[in-house]
Amino acid sequence: MIQLVDRFRRATGLNGSQVIAGSFGLFQARRLQQIVDRSTGLSDSPQETALRLVLEQGTASLGVKLQQQIPIYKDGRIGEPGTKDAGAELLTIIDLADLPRRIAYMYDGEHHLDRSQRDRDAMITAELTRRGWLVIRISAGMLNDANTLIAQARESVATRDDITRLVG
Repeated sequence: MIQLVDRFRRATGLNGSQVIAGSFGLFQARRLQQIVDRSTGLSDSPQETALRLVLEQGTASLGVKLQQQIPIYKDGRIGEPGTKDAGAELLTIIDLADLPRRIAYMYDGEHHLDRSQRDRDAMITAELTRRGWLVIRISAGMLNDANTLIAQARESVATRDDITRLVG
């Protein structure tokens, strides 16, 4: 249901309060509130919602605050979540990011198997890495193994924290 509400909100631009008001009497109010509370309306696909929910659950105890749809511009600027600066050239939009640690999680769906898209993805990964980001690309198969994905995310957070302590 969270995936459905995320998709609906993304498509319509409605906020959580508007979804609840428009659904009055159609659904159990308490359950709908729980779903809307976990929805953001920023996911571009059901898989991105699933990725967010898995990573939030798996990294919350580490103090990780993930943000969605983070624009990264070719000049190196990091934009506000869910926005685009019309006057700047976009490098990419990160699906989920742990901004303080510069960890980027990017879900790669079927279209990422196309040669031209793979080449573009490789360029983006190389550029983000050059700028200090740890880029983790997630496929459908990886998303289906939530325990391994959580373990990898937790290890990535710990490694980034260790590097920060060493560097200063």
